[in-house]
Formats: sequence, C-alpha cells, structure tokens
Amino acid sequence: MAGNGRSTCGSMNHRPGSATGWPPIHLRRARRRPRTRELLTLAQALAQLPEDQRLAVEMKHLEGATVAEIAAVMERTDTAVGGLLRRGLARLRELMHPPG
Repeated sequence: MAGNGRSTCGSMNHRPGSATGWPPIHLRRARRRPRTRELLTLAQALAQLPEDQRLAVEMKHLEGATVAEIAAVMERTDTAVGGLLRRGLARLRELMHPPG
C-alpha cells in the first residue's frame, strides 16, 4: 500500500500482462500499421495530382480552408476551386482504390 492507504496494484487502468496499460504494445502498433499504410498511399496519390488540384485538396481537407479562402489564395473563382476539388478528389479515389 502507498502512504495514502490506497493500493496501487489494483489500478483500474492496468491490465494483467501489460506494464503500460491496455492493450499490449504489440496490439497498439498493429492497429497503427493500416493507418500508416493508408497515409503513405494518400501522400503518394496527392503527389500524382496536378499542382492546382493538389493545392486545393490539401488546403480544403488538410488545412480546413473554405472554398472562398482557397479561391482568394489561388486567385480563382469559387466555381473554379470547386471544380479543382471535385476532379482532385475523384482522381484521389481512383489512385487509392484502383478497380481490380
């Protein structure tokens, strides 16, 4: 028992067989692997987009910019940015999930 009269052995956050908590480290790493692969695939797909589509998609979906903000930065109309986003996202889907 600790000096405060409470036992530290029966902590609610600790699970048997794991020194750092639950789930065990090898399971936590295994869960991250698919996400890591997905992010790598996304980065590779983004690199294949034309620059204006890539920039619009990154600003909208990674930085959270509005269409109006993107249009101002790119010196394009909102409609033109919408087209870049639509075409860019369609191409990303094709690159990330090829038919087969």
